This record gives sequence, C-alpha cells and structure tokens, in this order.
Amino acid sequence: MVDKLDKRYLKKLNKYWTKMEESFISNLLTLDMNSWFDMHHLHTDWYGKGNHNLINRKNSIQLAYNCLLYTNNFIIKYPKEIQTWIFIHEDSYEDAVYFHSENDNKSPYPYSFEEKNTSWNNRDNQYLNAIVDTTVYKIGKMVNKYGIIYIITNK
Repeated sequence: MVDKLDKRYLKKLNKYWTKMEESFISNLLTLDMNSWFDMHHLHTDWYGKGNHNLINRKNSIQLAYNCLLYTNNFIIKYPKEIQTWIFIHEDSYEDAVYFHSENDNKSPYPYSFEEKNTSWNNRDNQYLNAIVDTTVYKIGKMVNKYGIIYIITNK
C-alpha cells in the first residue's frame, strides 16, 4: 500500500512541477521583450510546495534553474540586453527568475549584487553545486532580513 501511495504522490508532484513550468513559460511568452524591465520577476513555485520536504525542495530548485536556462535561450533572439538571475529563498514560494534592463525608472543597470553583500563562488548549497553549470553561471549567497538567498546568474 505504501508503494501505491508513494507512486500516486510522486505522480501528483510531477504533474504540479509540469504545471508550474508551463505557467512560467506561458507568462514569459506574454512579456514584451522589446520593452524595459525593472527587477521584473516570475515565480516558479506559486503554491510553495518546495517547502514540504527535501524532494520537493530539490524539484523546486531544479525548476527555477531550468526556467533560467529556458529564459536565457529565449532572450537571445532579442537585441536588447536583459540581465537575468534567479533568487532561491528559504521559502520556495519566493523563488523567482528576474529580468532587468536599462529602464525608465532609472534603477541601476546592470543590477549590482555587491551592494547587497553578496559572496560569490559560494559552495555551501550541495544541490546547487550539483546542478549549476559553473562554467556559465556563478552562485552567490546573501543574507538579509529575508534570510539566506542564493543567486544564480551569468558570469
């Protein structure tokens, strides 16, 4: 009986992560990439299921990373420079892919993580170490009033 419950639970989870990925892509496709972005972001785990257990957390982090890869492949076809990154929060609901460019709000571009006391080449999140291609992306870590936040962005 446990195996059936586990299989059903895993099937339900896989359906959820697929739905979250489809929602992300759908929202990405509605963005006007010829416009400007001021810290615009799309969340990847709308219902915070990544908080439930370690398996879910790994899935939510993997989804966020996959969405970053998808986004970076998507924006290549646009002439405007768009800075992208993901923030991985302690609460998976807050995980998101960010878009930032020169903008009419005069927010500094490119966004400077150094002003937020970011430490780079951080290796203390073993799961990020296992999935992030560090030849293309760098992993950072900042600690603020929201807790520990990991950053994955282009080198």
